[in-house]
Amino acid sequence: MKKVRIGVVALFLFTVVPLLKAQDTTASILGTVTDQTGAVIPGAKITVMNTATGVIKTIMTNASGDYQAIDLQIGRYQVTAEHAGFNPLTSQEYKLEINQSERIDFKMTVAGSTQTVTVGVQAARIDTVTSTVGYSVTGAAITEMPLNGRDPLDLAELQPGVTNANNPGSVDDGTNHQSLAGGRSDSVGYLLDGGDNNNLLFNAVVFTPNPDAVEEFRILQSNYSAEYGRNGGGQISIVTKSGTNRLHGSLFDYARNEAFDANRFYNKRANPIIPRDNLKRQQYGGTVGGPIVFPQLVNGKDRFFFFFAYQGQKESSTLNNGGQQVYTTAELNGDFSAPGTDPNGAVAAFLQAHPYYQANPQSAVAGIIDPTTIDPITKAYIAKNYIPSSPNGFLLSTGTATDNYNQYHGRVDFHITNSDLLTTTLAYQDERILSPFDGSTIPFPVTNQNHISYLAIAYTRTFTAHLLNELRVVAQRANNLAYQPIGNPAGPSALGIGITPDVTTGPTIITFASSLFTVGYTGQGPLSFINNTSEYKDSLSWTKGKHLMKYGVGFSPYQNNTTYDYFVDGGFYLYGNFQPGSSVASGNPYADLLFGAPDSFYQGAGALSNIRTNSYSAYAQDGYKATSRLTVNYGLRYEYNSPRRDTEGRTYSLIPGEQSTRFVNAPVGLVFPGDRGAPEGVSFPDYTNWAPRFGFALDAAGDGKTSIRGGFGIFYDILSGDANLQFNGLPPFYSTAFLSYAPLPGGQTTALNYLSNPYVATGTINPFPSKPPTSTVSFAPYLPYGSSANYFVRNHLKTPYIYQYNLDVQRDLPQGMAFDLAYVGNTSHGLTSPVDYNPYVLGTYNMRYSLSNGYAPGNNSNYSWLDTFDNVTYANYNSLQVRLTKHLTEAPVVGPMTFTFAYTHSKNLDNVSGFRERNYEVPYYNRRQFYADSDTDVPNNVVISGTWYVPFDKWIESAPKVVTKGWRVSPISSWRSGFALDVLAGLSRNLGNDPGPSGAGDQELVRADLVGTKVTTQSPYREVGPDGVGSVYFQQATFSNARLQNLQNAALVTPPTSYTYGTLPRNFFRGPTYADTDVEVAKQFSVAKDKVQGQFIVDFFNIFNSAQFGVPNYDIGSSTFGEITTTYDPRIIQLAVRITF
Repeated sequence: MKKVRIGVVALFLFTVVPLLKAQDTTASILGTVTDQTGAVIPGAKITVMNTATGVIKTIMTNASGDYQAIDLQIGRYQVTAEHAGFNPLTSQEYKLEINQSERIDFKMTVAGSTQTVTVGVQAARIDTVTSTVGYSVTGAAITEMPLNGRDPLDLAELQPGVTNANNPGSVDDGTNHQSLAGGRSDSVGYLLDGGDNNNLLFNAVVFTPNPDAVEEFRILQSNYSAEYGRNGGGQISIVTKSGTNRLHGSLFDYARNEAFDANRFYNKRANPIIPRDNLKRQQYGGTVGGPIVFPQLVNGKDRFFFFFAYQGQKESSTLNNGGQQVYTTAELNGDFSAPGTDPNGAVAAFLQAHPYYQANPQSAVAGIIDPTTIDPITKAYIAKNYIPSSPNGFLLSTGTATDNYNQYHGRVDFHITNSDLLTTTLAYQDERILSPFDGSTIPFPVTNQNHISYLAIAYTRTFTAHLLNELRVVAQRANNLAYQPIGNPAGPSALGIGITPDVTTGPTIITFASSLFTVGYTGQGPLSFINNTSEYKDSLSWTKGKHLMKYGVGFSPYQNNTTYDYFVDGGFYLYGNFQPGSSVASGNPYADLLFGAPDSFYQGAGALSNIRTNSYSAYAQDGYKATSRLTVNYGLRYEYNSPRRDTEGRTYSLIPGEQSTRFVNAPVGLVFPGDRGAPEGVSFPDYTNWAPRFGFALDAAGDGKTSIRGGFGIFYDILSGDANLQFNGLPPFYSTAFLSYAPLPGGQTTALNYLSNPYVATGTINPFPSKPPTSTVSFAPYLPYGSSANYFVRNHLKTPYIYQYNLDVQRDLPQGMAFDLAYVGNTSHGLTSPVDYNPYVLGTYNMRYSLSNGYAPGNNSNYSWLDTFDNVTYANYNSLQVRLTKHLTEAPVVGPMTFTFAYTHSKNLDNVSGFRERNYEVPYYNRRQFYADSDTDVPNNVVISGTWYVPFDKWIESAPKVVTKGWRVSPISSWRSGFALDVLAGLSRNLGNDPGPSGAGDQELVRADLVGTKVTTQSPYREVGPDGVGSVYFQQATFSNARLQNLQNAALVTPPTSYTYGTLPRNFFRGPTYADTDVEVAKQFSVAKDKVQGQFIVDFFNIFNSAQFGVPNYDIGSSTFGEITTTYDPRIIQLAVRITF
C-alpha cells in the first residue's frame, strides 16, 4: 500500500510538468483589442513598459483579439497598442499590485481619424479575473501611517477580516499574533519576495523589512489559488522595493521619549503616584536605490538595478518589579521577633521544638534564630547579595531593559536580456535584548539575541510571449539565543551545593511559595534555537487561447537544532504559607531557608534535540476565460510533509502491549524509533493531502465596474515543530530528578545537608551529569511515565485541513471609490491539541488504558495521564466583510485624500484555540464539551484609516506657501469587541488516585460554578477595587469553586460516577471593548529645487489618552479576582524627521 501511495505522489509530481513557482509576487495585464465597431483585432502589437525602470515586454493579440502580459514586477506601467491601419493607443499609467490582474482594453480607430489619449489617475480597482478575497497595502500607506515600532505588518489590521489575535489570556511567545479570517495566528504563511518567510518551529514570521524597504504587501484571506500552500490560515506576501532608472532614497529618524508621553491610568491612581513608563527609543536609517553604473564598464539604465535599506534601533527603559515582599534586615539575620514577621507563631514553635537553632528559651519564644546556626549555603547566597532585604521587608527593584538591533536589506535586479531576469534579495538582522526580570522578581538580568539571515534568488526566463519559467532558491537561518545570564554568576559548586549539573549557568534557583520572590535566573534557559530552512521551486506559466495555466513543484528541507538548559543548576522550593505544618520545617518559608530546610528539589538537563523534515509540493492551475465576462479558476495542489524526526531518535510513542527492544526496561507500551511498529519520527507519514481549488469571477455588466466572485478550496496547514520541542530533555535520553524532603524530627544536633547535598540527604543516586542511555537503562526513577513533564504525539497524526469558501461583490464608485461586500467562511478540521488518552474510568480508580495489557482498563502504576497531540480540534468561522476605499484623488474643496473603511462582523467557534492559548486541552470523553466562542473571537471590528493632504495653501492664499503648503494628516481609528473570558475552578492534577470532579482526572479543564444565570460586568471607571488601585469589572461572588473543591476531595474516597466540569460554559462573557485613535501629522518642505523633500512628523498614539482596559484577573484564587489592574498604552508621542530624494 505504501508503494502505491508513493507511486501516485511521484506520478503527480513528475508528470504534471517539472515546474512550480510556489508563491507569486508579480502581476499581469490582460485585455482585448477591438475596432470602433467592436470587431476583434488579431495580431495587434502590445507593448508593456515599466515607467520606473524602462523595461519593456512585447506580445501580440491572439485570434480573439485578446492578450495577456504575465509575470510583471509590481510597479507602474503604460501599455501601447499598435496595428497597421489603426492609430496607436497608449493607456494611462496603471499601478500593479501583488497578484493583480489588471484589465486594459483598447478600442482602436482607423488611421487618419482624430484620436484622444487620456493619461490620468488609475481608477479604483475592481477584480474581474480572480476569486481570491485579498487586500493590498501599498506605497504611501506603508510609510505615511502612524506605526509604533515601525512594523509594517501591523498595517494588515487596517483591512477586513484581520485581527490581532494576542488575547491577553494567551502565552506571549514573542511571535506574530495576527489572525486572518478567524484562523490561528500560527497558521499564517509569510512570503518575502516570493520565498518562504516562516519558521517551522513555531510557524512564525522570520524577517520583516522596515517600512521604507517595502513596496507593498498583500493579505490573502480566502480561496487563494493552487500555487499557494503550506499554511491554511491565509498568506501575507511582502514585496520589497527595487531600484529604478533614477537614483532615489530616504533618510529617517524616529524618536520616542517618556517626556512626551502621558502616564498610565492606574499609575495615576496609585498612592503614591507611580511615575510614567521610562522609555527612550530611536529608530533611524535610510535607503538608496537606482541603476548600477560603473563608468566605462557598466551602464545599468533599463537593465541593472539595486536597492539597499538599513534601519537601526536603540531602546532603553527602566522597569520595576511593582514592589515585592522580601526579608527585613532583621529577618535575614534570623530575628523574627518583630510584629508581623512570625504570623501564627510558626518560627517560635519550631525553635522551641528544635533547640539546635536557638538554645536560649527566651529567644526561641521570641522567634529569634541563633545566627551561628544559619545554614552555610544560605550564608553563601547572602554573601553574594543574591537574597534581597530591606528595613521594612518591601523592595521596589528597578532594572534597565534594552532592545537594540541593526537590520540590513538589499536587492538587485539584473535584466540580463529582454528574456532573462535575475533577482536577488539578501537580508540580515542582529538584535540584542537585555531583560532585568526574566523569570525572577528580583533583578537577575539576562540577554536574548536574535540573528536572522535571509537570501532569495529568482531567475525568470521568457521563452516566448506566452511561455515563461521561473526558478527560485531561498535560504533562511534564524539563530535565537535566549536567557543568557549577564556577567559571571556563581554556580552551585561555588555556593557549596554538592550537585554536578550538565552545564553550569548560575546559582541554584530558590523559589518561595505564597507569591513571594524567586532567587536566581529563569530555569527556562539558557536555550538556543537554530532554524535553517531552504526552498527550491520552479514554475512554468503558459498562456494559450483563453487559458492562463501555471504548473509547478517545490521542495523545502527544514532543520532545527535546539540546546535547552532546563533547570540545569537545580531549584529548591519552599512551600510554607506561614502556617505550622505547611512545610518540612517551620512553615515560614523565610525562616525555613535560614534553617536550610527546603521542601523539595528539582534538577533538569542540558539537553540537545533536533528536528528534520522535508516538504514537497506540486500544483496545476488554470484561469479560463469562459466568456468575455466570466473567468473560471480551478486547480489542484498536492503537499507532503515528511514526519518530523530527531536524528538521534530522542522521541517516543505509545503502542499498548508492545515491549521496547531498544530500551528493554521501558514499561510495556512505551516504544522508541527503531522498535517494532514505532514511527521513525513523532508520527507516521500522511500521504493524503490533495487540495482542489475552484472559483469564478464575473464582470456583471461587462464594463469592469461590477464584479461577482466566489469560490471553494481545501487548504492544508503544515504542522509546526512545537510538539517535537516537548520531547527535549526527557528521560531516558537525559536525566531529571525531583526530590522531596522528609519533615524534620526533633532532637537535631547538627546542620542539615538538604541544601548542601540534596541527593545524599534523600538517599537518592545523583543521575547527573546526564549520560547517553544504554539499552538496559532503568526507568524506575521516571515512573509513573506521563504527567505534566511528558507529551506524546498520536502515531497516525494527520495534517490539519481547512475548507475555505467565499462570495464577494465589488463595485466601482465615483470619485475613485470602490465598495467591497464579502462573505468569508471556513471550517477547520483535524487541528492539533493535547488530549489525555489515559483518563479514569467513571466510578473507579482504573485508568482507561493499562498499556501493559493492551487497551484493557487497569490501575497501572507505570503510567500517569498521557497528554497526546491529536487531530481533536475543529473550528468554524463565518464573517461579513465590508470595505469602502477611496484612491488618492482630488476631492472638491477638501483636497487630495485617500481612505479605507473596514468593518468585519464575524463568529469564530472552536473547542480549543491553540496549544499555547489560555485553554489548550480537549476532554477525552466529550470533545465538544467546550465548543464555544474562540479565545480570539472578535464579533465586531471597525477600522478607519486614510491620508489627507490638507490644502491650507488654497484655503489661505495670502499666507506664505512655506507655511501653508505640504501638510498631511494620516489617522487610524479602530474599535473592536472585547475578547471572550473564562474562569477556571483553580483545581490541579496530581499523580495519585485523583479522578477529579470531572470523573476524568482532568481538573484543569474544570470551570468554576456560575452563581446565577449570567455574568454582570460593569464599566472599569465605576468601582475601585479593595486595593485602591484596580477597577472592579465583575463581582467575585458571581463565581464559586467551593462545590468543585469538595468534589475533588470526595473523589479521593469515592470516585465520581458522572462528569462535572462546572456550570460556567467556556468563554461565557467578554472583557472590555477596545477603541483607539492614532494620528500622524506631517509638514513637508523642499530643498535643492524640489529634488529633495523633507518632512517633520509627529505621531500621536492613543491621541485622546483614553484608558483602554486590559482583561480582568480571572484567577479565582487571587485576592484581585474580578479586578482590572492593567491598561494598554496611554497617549504616546513620537517625533520624526524624514528626507527623500
